[in-house]
Amino acid sequence: MSARTDRRGSIQRGRLRGRAGRTVAALVALLAGGAAVGACGNSARSLAQQACAHVDTSLADLHRAETATDPAAAARYRQRAYTELLHATPIAAQAARVDGQWQALEFTISEANRVPEAQLAPSLRSLCAAAERTVFDQLPPPTAPPTTRSAP
Repeated sequence: MSARTDRRGSIQRGRLRGRAGRTVAALVALLAGGAAVGACGNSARSLAQQACAHVDTSLADLHRAETATDPAAAARYRQRAYTELLHATPIAAQAARVDGQWQALEFTISEANRVPEAQLAPSLRSLCAAAERTVFDQLPPPTAPPTTRSAP
């Protein structure tokens, strides 16, 4: 009988170890999932910055096109500027899928096939400036205005 008791004891210990292992595995999965969700914002911002690198190159080429004296050179610069925006489009779309705050960037870049880039330039500059700012560079939220009511 003592053999059966030992056998049951080891079976119960095995069950406890199995439960503890599953609990630890569930906690690890939960923590890993939280870390992955937390990393999404950084990943989306990184993608937006990558798209904005193309936008910056495009805007520089657009400026060269506007200041070029040779019409053929100006046309080449405009084509290069448009091509750079095309390179930025899928990256901005991916950033928007990861974090919806980048939808405006994606939309503005995608409008380049319908709207002249010169008209999009101010928006593109503003949106890309936001991608470069960190949380610490942002302005604090406004404070609530003082109330004029007196206590009853």
